[in-house]
Amino acid sequence: MSGDLFPRGIIFDLDGTLVDSAADVAVILNGILRETGLAPFSAREVKVLMGEGISALIRKALRLRDVDAPEADLRRLSDRFLERYSRDPVSSTRPFPGARDILCGLAGEAVAIGVCTNKAETPARLILERLGLADHIGVVVGGDSGFGRKPDPRPLLACASRLGIPPSQLVYVGDHHIDVETARAAKVPVVAAAYGYSGAPAVNFGADRVIWCLSELPLVVHGLTEETCALQ
Repeated sequence: MSGDLFPRGIIFDLDGTLVDSAADVAVILNGILRETGLAPFSAREVKVLMGEGISALIRKALRLRDVDAPEADLRRLSDRFLERYSRDPVSSTRPFPGARDILCGLAGEAVAIGVCTNKAETPARLILERLGLADHIGVVVGGDSGFGRKPDPRPLLACASRLGIPPSQLVYVGDHHIDVETARAAKVPVVAAAYGYSGAPAVNFGADRVIWCLSELPLVVHGLTEETCALQ
């Protein structure tokens, strides 16, 4: 994993990239839907709804059940979701294969590591801590951290700033087309995780590289920041 062409920093998306969390999200979402008399979704269906934060998750779920809720109801349901989810966000959530080893290896190479997610910051931190991933992660920026939500580039740029790494010297890794759009807007090289939750082929996102498992990451990011700078 060593080499002069390795990026100074790597920032990861969380759900569908570092951790497989859809089962826990589905439990909370379906509980709220049942209370409103609506049919639940499978964990596979919930994966496709994820990626844009709690409010967007609930809005999309309601619309698929032919319910167009006013903003006040969405806020109330989102608050209920966050309160319940924050109690135990890791009942079924697990790191994707290789996540711990990759983070440990990056830290051993003095690569700064961050997480930029549309998930609320509190459950994001709880997940990382309880799954043993937090030790090597220097910065966590969530959807409620005050920088907006992806695809707005501000949360990614804020994460880079807190790591002390220029955007051109880091790589963003995410599983959704939103992650690629965010990275492009921030002028950050980006790797798409094809094993994630997007529901669409990652090769079509326009990322600089695509991986099918986390163990491929060290190979594909080698030299990527230099290549991207040369093209700009």
